Amino acid sequence: MLGNDTAHFVVTGILEDFPANSSIRYDMLFPMSLYETIYSETAEGKIIDEDWGNFSYQTFLQLDDDIKTENVERKLAMMLRNNYKDIGIPDPYSLQRLSDMHLYNPDGSEGMMQTVRIFIIIGILILVIACINYVNLSTARFLVRAKEVSIRKMIGADRVHLFIQFVIETGLFVFFASVIAFMLVHLVMPVYNDISDSNVISSLIHWRIWITVCVTIVATLVLSSIYPALLLSSFDPLKALKGKLAPEASGRLLRKILVIIQFVSSATLITCTIIIDRQLTYIHKKELGYDKDYVFTFTTRNMQQHAQYVKSQLRTQQSIAGVTSASDQIIDIGITTSKTDWDGKEEGHRFFIHPLTVDEDFSFVFNLQVVAGNWFTGASDSTHFVLNETAIRETGIVDPIGRRFKLWDTEGTIVGVVKDFHFASLKEKIEPAILQYNSLNSEMYVKTRSTSAV
Repeated sequence: MLGNDTAHFVVTGILEDFPANSSIRYDMLFPMSLYETIYSETAEGKIIDEDWGNFSYQTFLQLDDDIKTENVERKLAMMLRNNYKDIGIPDPYSLQRLSDMHLYNPDGSEGMMQTVRIFIIIGILILVIACINYVNLSTARFLVRAKEVSIRKMIGADRVHLFIQFVIETGLFVFFASVIAFMLVHLVMPVYNDISDSNVISSLIHWRIWITVCVTIVATLVLSSIYPALLLSSFDPLKALKGKLAPEASGRLLRKILVIIQFVSSATLITCTIIIDRQLTYIHKKELGYDKDYVFTFTTRNMQQHAQYVKSQLRTQQSIAGVTSASDQIIDIGITTSKTDWDGKEEGHRFFIHPLTVDEDFSFVFNLQVVAGNWFTGASDSTHFVLNETAIRETGIVDPIGRRFKLWDTEGTIVGVVKDFHFASLKEKIEPAILQYNSLNSEMYVKTRSTSAV
């Protein structure tokens, strides 16, 4: 059944749709036992439980609350070393909370969380600037409201009542401003998602959101209302009615300090904006080591066995400059292995390498630079390898062209070396990669011509 193009399955359950902003998203889920059967048919009778050198899975563990993750990591590492002797790194496993996967890297370092912190700091600075503006405007109207406050005091209002009055006034301003802000966020969010090509959801159903909103409103109210309320409720009403009231020196000093803080915060935000703009410009203009312009990709799925025919049909289109295929996305070669061997390999020298199968047109479509040897030419390259510069440095091979190299169970020869190219985030250093020939791959890439060239 599994060797045919058509397979029959029985629907055993229906899952609720994954949230739009979840990193776990699937259309269909199959039991792991199915993959075990497929693996045994394609791996010369081996079973998946015997393959300790395949690191292409995401594994989820449910631990009891009293279990220490360090003990689990140590036992997993011991189990791996006992069954897979080629492992060459000191800490092969690092457990990560499911709730931390989105914002933190597997090693515990900050990933997207760093971006979140930056936006939090920017938001706090903008809020502080707004509070200072309100305080300055309120204190600037000190003399205007002095007679109003004096009359209130003379008819019996004490300082506490006036203080509460001014705090309530500020609270109403903050409340209406918050309502308007929520309405603007709801209206602008779709536009922001289109511009930034993201999927940010503005939802107020989570209790943590409400805690953040309440803390922000209270903090804003405290920062913007306390000083004006104290100032307006503390002066002598007789002096105010006679027009002899003047701001105290301490008040003038405080306002100067607030203006300085506001200026520094504004300058900081402007400087950070310029830096971020330069960083984004750098990312957009950064040479990745391959030409990605006018290239789009799609998964072949059940067309994989007819890939050559699909490619030939696409090439007949005048607007298409080239077609190629690979076993994975060029922007994220996720598979790694340390199961390699070569002539002159030192005892215990192991490293992880990213394997990728490609066809003979891959170099042309992406304009990869071959710095030594040659690129693949066709089916005769089934036992040939092309390595990137980082992989050659890791192996320590001198004059690699024509040297023996073994990847998993395939004995082959190095026929070429390509210049390093980025196949992961620019935050990560370029890691070793090895390219192997295969004409039937799951990902197809089509390079179109520019509008001016058609």
